[in-house]
Amino acid sequence: MNRFINMFGGAFIAEGTESDSIYIEFLTPATDSWGGFLFAESASIDYCVISGAGMLNFDQGMSVKNSALKNFIYGVQINRGGVVLNNRIEDCQIGIHITDNLYNATIRNNAFINNQTAISIQTDDDVNAQNNYWGGVTTIEMNSGGNPKDITAIHDFYDDPSKGKADYSHWLDAPYPN
Repeated sequence: MNRFINMFGGAFIAEGTESDSIYIEFLTPATDSWGGFLFAESASIDYCVISGAGMLNFDQGMSVKNSALKNFIYGVQINRGGVVLNNRIEDCQIGIHITDNLYNATIRNNAFINNQTAISIQTDDDVNAQNNYWGGVTTIEMNSGGNPKDITAIHDFYDDPSKGKADYSHWLDAPYPN
C-alpha cells in the first residue's frame, strides 16, 4: 500500500542543519513502502535524510538541498522546474525523473550513487544537469570519448529522439562535499 504526504496549499518546510539533519524514514521498507511527498505549491527541504519512499514529487518553487534521498522509486520527480542542489541521491530506480522542465530546473552538485538510472527526461525540454557526480562507472563512461553522447545512466534524446537532451558537461570526478 502506498501512502503519500500531500501538500495542496500552504508551504512544507523541513530545514535541518549540517550537524542536525531531519530524518524521514519508512520503518519496514522490506515489506511495504510509502508513496512519498506530493507538493503542489511551496516546499523547501534542506539537510534531510529521506528513505524508502516512492517519490519526492514537486513543482516550480520547490527545492531540495543538502539532503540524502535513498531507496526511492523516483528520488525526485520534477514537474515544471525547481532546485535540486548538493544532494546525495542513492539506490533509487530513477534518481531524478523530469516530466516537464518549463521553468528550467536547477540540478547541480548532486552525487548520483548506485541508481538504475540517474536522470530520466520524459519531456522534449532540454535539461541543464552540469556539475554533478554520476558515480564511478558513469564517470569512466563520460571520460572516454567525445561528448555529448549516449550515457547509460541518463535516459534522454540519445535513447528516445522525442525527448530533450541532458547537458551533463562539467561533471565532477568525486561527490560534491555535502
